Amino acid sequence: MLREEDKLFSKHATEVASVMVGARNGEDGVGVAYNATLASYWVGVDTKFSKNERL
Repeated sequence: MLREEDKLFSKHATEVASVMVGARNGEDGVGVAYNATLASYWVGVDTKFSKNERL
């Protein structure tokens, strides 16, 4: 189960992804790089590294 902080991050990440690579299909908004492929990588908050070190 996701913590509340993780849920907010996930929602933000989904919104950002739609701005980046939203499909050009004539239905909704179009992403900046609509022909791109997006991969994701989760960097959890429970690591030995600080936030800046993870980035």
